[in-house]
Amino acid sequence: MSAHTPGPWEVMTIDDEIRYNLPRGTIYCVMAKIGKYPATICSVEEYNEVNEAIDRSADARLIAASPDLYAALVNARSFIATDRASLVECCAGPDGEVDEYDASAIATYDELLAQIDAAISKAGGKT
Repeated sequence: MSAHTPGPWEVMTIDDEIRYNLPRGTIYCVMAKIGKYPATICSVEEYNEVNEAIDRSADARLIAASPDLYAALVNARSFIATDRASLVECCAGPDGEVDEYDASAIATYDELLAQIDAAISKAGGKT
């Protein structure tokens, strides 16, 4: 999979009534600047197949935040993995074992790292 279009991405609104002369709601366009020109990443329409208006502005904002969220998640993963390794190094006894409290914390780190890895993988990135 190729890399995603770099951010920042922004949401622009288009009144669909202007395009079609029909009261069908708003189209939210998620845009990125590529060179000097804007490019549409995707559009989110505010109506369904039977022309019922559905507010999808939150969906458009979430999509627009994707590059920033992805970068933050990759950074958070690195921090969490380092913190987990420090906990193991700090708290393991001479036999390499940790007490029940630290084992629970390590298991929580592992669960969180698995969730992060799954999200990054879904986005097509590498961990």
